[in-house]
Amino acid sequence: QYYRRAATDGFQLGVVYGNIADEYVNLGQESEAVAYYHRALALAPDDETIIEGLAGCYVAANEMDKSVEYFTDFVEKNPYSRAGWYYLGASLMEENLYEKAIDAFEYSLAIDEKYALAYISMAEAYRELAQFSKAVQALQDSLPYIDDKAAIYYNIGTIYFERNIFPSAEVYYKYAINEDPYFADALMAMARCCAEMNDYS
Repeated sequence: QYYRRAATDGFQLGVVYGNIADEYVNLGQESEAVAYYHRALALAPDDETIIEGLAGCYVAANEMDKSVEYFTDFVEKNPYSRAGWYYLGASLMEENLYEKAIDAFEYSLAIDEKYALAYISMAEAYRELAQFSKAVQALQDSLPYIDDKAAIYYNIGTIYFERNIFPSAEVYYKYAINEDPYFADALMAMARCCAEMNDYS
């Protein structure tokens, strides 16, 4: 009610509509939230928080076809939105359209080469396509732009482990543990890797 009263003077309407949408999410009313996110983005298309909120609504409502449709239209109108392209790619991933998703992530990275999320999601798309060397490269490309390097090294190690390339997996699990000595998943993965190489000690 207060947000609607705030909207009457027309000041920062995009932000106000985004806040109303957030509250509808908290109320579990995704359809109302989507409507207000649409109104918010019509006024504030550069607000990545609103874009992320809308994408989350589509996921919660399991309406990925509508998400693909909306974000396809959104990037046509806002071709320099890194988040718009990213969430188009994420929506396409949910529809198992991995090659199209990769194209969208590449557009996002062309706009901002430091957008680590796009590298990570692109790597997942390549994994789904069984293009493992490209998945590893995408993860490696993310490293200069991400704080949690341990997670990236762990994911690279897991790609090698799943392909039974245990020496390479061991190298990247060691990198992960060097970054975070208390990374339990990496420690357990290292133990499994050593066991596969008959290094039981």
